[in-house]
Amino acid sequence: MNPLVNFTSALVVNSTTNSITSTSTSSTTITPTNQCYRPTTPMVVTNESVRLFLLVLYSLTALFALTGNLVVLVVQLAGKETAKNIRKYLINLAISDLLVGVLCMPVTYHTFIHRKWPAAFPEFLCPMAQFVQLLGVFVTSMTLTIIGVER
Repeated sequence: MNPLVNFTSALVVNSTTNSITSTSTSSTTITPTNQCYRPTTPMVVTNESVRLFLLVLYSLTALFALTGNLVVLVVQLAGKETAKNIRKYLINLAISDLLVGVLCMPVTYHTFIHRKWPAAFPEFLCPMAQFVQLLGVFVTSMTLTIIGVER
């Protein structure tokens, strides 16, 4: 469960004594366990041709991410042409892109189309999927920054 805590605080000025007092209230709202992703728009994609197009697009993206990054890993681990100082960064970049492409793409597709967490996945994976998405973007951008600075 993911509790959302709302906390408000206000300063009250007493005009007769010129003193300031602080008041605060807090409330706890528990979200239902089946609502991991809270979409900003309630729109669900109902057009079958759009769904098919998005399914093909997401599938091809995940497939290219898997094959391309596996090729990069094999070349970097088995090859001897790349400079050793850049090799570790390229391997790091390929692994982070693999995580995003393979682990996050199916979840992202399902939540975009159906606007809810996939029932096939356990509920505890929802925050982990969000974490992997954010971590992958962060690692990718920082690795590219380091490669740029290194050169």
